[in-house]
Amino acid sequence: MIKVVTYLFIFVFCLIGRARAELTIYDSPRAQIIADNIKVVKNGILLGENSGSTLFNGLYIDTEGNLNFQPKILGNLKITDMVEDENYYYATSFNTYNGQQGLFKISKDFKSYTNIGIKATLRKVAQFKNKVYVGGTVHGCYVVNKDGTGLTQILGDGYYGPHIDDIKTNSNDVFVLSRGNIYKFDYQTNIKTQIYYGVRPSFIEVDDEKIYSISGNRFQIYNFKTGISTNERYFPNQVTFFKKYKNFFFVAETNTSTTTFWFSNDNGVNFYKSTTTVPSVYQVRNIEAIGEKDLTLYFNFNYYGSFKGKLVFDFNEPKIFEVPFNFKNSNDLYDKITSYFDHRFPYLGNLIEETEFSKTTLNFLGKELPEPYLYYSSHDGIDFGLPLNAPIYAVESGEASYFYQEGGLGNTIMISHPNGYITLYGHLSSEDLVTKSKTTVIKNQKIGKVGMSGNTNGPHLHFTTYKGSKILNNKVDPFGWFGSFTDPWSSQSAYLWKIKPEKLNYQLNLSRANQINVGTISIINNLNISSVPTNLTINKIPPIFDFKNYLYKENTSYQFGISNFLNEAQGIENIVRLKFNGFDSYADEKIYSIWKIENNTFEKQESTFDPYSKSLNTLSNLNGDYFVLKNNFQKISTKSNFKTN
Repeated sequence: MIKVVTYLFIFVFCLIGRARAELTIYDSPRAQIIADNIKVVKNGILLGENSGSTLFNGLYIDTEGNLNFQPKILGNLKITDMVEDENYYYATSFNTYNGQQGLFKISKDFKSYTNIGIKATLRKVAQFKNKVYVGGTVHGCYVVNKDGTGLTQILGDGYYGPHIDDIKTNSNDVFVLSRGNIYKFDYQTNIKTQIYYGVRPSFIEVDDEKIYSISGNRFQIYNFKTGISTNERYFPNQVTFFKKYKNFFFVAETNTSTTTFWFSNDNGVNFYKSTTTVPSVYQVRNIEAIGEKDLTLYFNFNYYGSFKGKLVFDFNEPKIFEVPFNFKNSNDLYDKITSYFDHRFPYLGNLIEETEFSKTTLNFLGKELPEPYLYYSSHDGIDFGLPLNAPIYAVESGEASYFYQEGGLGNTIMISHPNGYITLYGHLSSEDLVTKSKTTVIKNQKIGKVGMSGNTNGPHLHFTTYKGSKILNNKVDPFGWFGSFTDPWSSQSAYLWKIKPEKLNYQLNLSRANQINVGTISIINNLNISSVPTNLTINKIPPIFDFKNYLYKENTSYQFGISNFLNEAQGIENIVRLKFNGFDSYADEKIYSIWKIENNTFEKQESTFDPYSKSLNTLSNLNGDYFVLKNNFQKISTKSNFKTN
């Protein structure tokens, strides 16, 4: 069998520009079951087998995410499509077995099913509110209530009807694609309206405002309100697959030898071509996705089974900044942060913020963090905790100037860069400044060293970025915005660093993986028992600690998230052991400790020290942020949010 080509760290190209993404299709694990469709559901992944023989077939499920499917129900029926609601699965079949055919309503535990609706050869199913819509090959489109009553043919005449290519829904209506014709059906009355499109699409996707279509190699967007088709794009070859997932589009276009993948992360405004290809005999039947930015993909190929993959989008503007200080690895860029840019009110004394937000800071991870010690409200830059007299470098070439701000940034170098950005470097020492007036600097040139000038209680670098002119509203976060909701700051922040701190994403199945090693940490299945399969996400994050009372140990700050296949958070209580590695000596047992932050509450974790592996061990459910601190035995401030055990 021809293997799927696998590429790591792939560059992709936009139809109108350049961008970067990473796409991987794994050759293993894979499922070699012939299927018309796979579908991500709350409890795992459904697969409907549709092989040439009736000895197998039926509905399968994989609860682990590794394409290890187990047969569940409807054996000997060729399953063509599946969908779920809160209580049931709905599946359509191609053939007849023991007098059963058509649409099946299946309990979530797979213990019972009911044959409802028309008994005919069906190929598409969609559920909407309290109805189920199905489409056949020669029977048109039918709708039936979920309790099995009210069967109605909404497209076709009598038993026969047109071939149904797809059925889509938005929050108001149902859309049926039949041989290039698009029909919109009113949910209440079943009255249909034909949408005259100018072309005959072979694929459609819909939302509440638009229809997105593919006709041959042409992509088009149709606006319901204006009736105008816009944003027309042409792919090099015939499009053989088109799918919408949230704001993402997945496209496969095929020539005589090769299938190439294209992607959009902005509802089709731009498309990006991947150099990842598969042989054209691998006909894409479906692509299912899980995630927000870093997507886990499941590819269903005709006759070749299903494969797992990963797509990481990184479409911010080009990376332009070098790191302004000496560093050992990319994670130092995070590790050295001691105060964030406040995405809600980055005013720093220019304006008075609303009272309800005056004691919190919203960072680029979307976390609302409490004052007073580390994340002070209205902070307009990033503070890096660096040693006194550490050299500071220009992040990019430009025109440098100097100013001194009493009671503020002290000795400050400002650089205006040709790309339109302005950077400030505050609290510098008065010695070794690159200029006390104006001069030209080049990227990576030393411009000064860390001091304690201005308003500061310790040596550090204050780094502020402006996009455009140096005015209040142009302040931006060079780390961008990674929150799950819209950035409330009016100016658009972007990730501007040329290096990318390590982002770690692991899928953890405790029944199979007893230990995962990630840099300085290990996650261990402490009881060696099976559990509900989960997705474990590990992100390297900036340290969260009380810097006045505790010293942080570098590269020991991580954010853990446990979720199911729909990214719904869940915990694993008392069966996982978290282990921090790489300490210096047995004495570290007494001076280092593991802390957790969750819901703005800091809590010291019980831990033990292993002198042989030089590691700290603790039991945890792995939801929240964990970091290691060295206690310098100072009295904890009354303003601190830490609580000791």
